[in-house]
Amino acid sequence: MATDKERSVITHTINLLTNISNSCFIELTIKCSNAEEQPKKVVEGVAKAKPAKCCALCFEKRNVRCLTVLLNYLRQALAQQEAEASSHELLSPVLTVLVKCSRSDRVMRHYLRQEILPPLRDVSQRPEIGQELRNHLCRFLTLPAMILRDLAAELLFVLCKEDVGRMIKYTGYGNAAGLFAKRGILDCRRVEGADYSSDSEDSDTEEYKKHQQGINPVLGCVEPKSKHNPLDDMTEEQKESEALQLVNLIEQLRQGGIVKPALIDKDGKPQPLEHILQLQEELPQQQLEQKRKT
Repeated sequence: MATDKERSVITHTINLLTNISNSCFIELTIKCSNAEEQPKKVVEGVAKAKPAKCCALCFEKRNVRCLTVLLNYLRQALAQQEAEASSHELLSPVLTVLVKCSRSDRVMRHYLRQEILPPLRDVSQRPEIGQELRNHLCRFLTLPAMILRDLAAELLFVLCKEDVGRMIKYTGYGNAAGLFAKRGILDCRRVEGADYSSDSEDSDTEEYKKHQQGINPVLGCVEPKSKHNPLDDMTEEQKESEALQLVNLIEQLRQGGIVKPALIDKDGKPQPLEHILQLQEELPQQQLEQKRKT
């Protein structure tokens, strides 16, 4: 546990780092001093062997002590924010620095992803439920505080290598919809022009593969099976009547300015509807596109 003076030094250092160019951040993770001295061991019959660590804070032959300090500071700030219901002023600078680190260097991004987005094992709960770093950041995605929300979304998206499918996997489509709308990728296209290494960092665990087919992509977890579907007891006329009532209620909310139904345009961004029945006009086109994909 850091003392008050140590914490103050770290806070001032983080504030300083927010004003430093991304190109300088690689200096935060210097090469381990005895990394070159490690002997190269060749193991027969093994395709890939994990490199030996030259020290406790060595990651891919780089000393990641600075990143460890940043993550510990983030955890303490999150605990303090929840316990004292304090403002988000302590969190914004450290999230800004973590975004800069993950964008500036592949090794730093790999390490931060390992700590913040480890391979999924328990998919029984929503991503925003829990006390891990991923859970906290997922909760931030739906905050009204725009600065903190955008920083959390940016950090998670970069750690996912700006891959929409991977982002949905770790956060759920519902939590990430705001980011997708802002970037014009609500139709779940991969971001074009993203400059990331081609090596795969995504290793699905056996637990995840076991429940993968049952995961609701909107919630980001396995959806509990409903005991009874009320539509099963309705006739086709009753279903049609309920659908018309729902359309009328949504139209009333739209006219009152409470909600704004929208369609996704060709640029992947939402466009407000003039009338709720425009959704019906879009259905044949969506069904045709779905058939083409299948």
